[in-house]
Amino acid sequence: MKQSIVSLAQVIRSKNAGPYELVLDILFKTKENYERVKSSGQW
Repeated sequence: MKQSIVSLAQVIRSKNAGPYELVLDILFKTKENYERVKSSGQW
């Protein structure tokens, strides 16, 4: 079942890294959520 990144993360912050780059800090609610997203190959 697919879930949105918003439902898996506790904090999502964006930072301006330059004129053509955007950096996202994503802090997950659990280590399992992190591992799930990491192994999905989507990010």
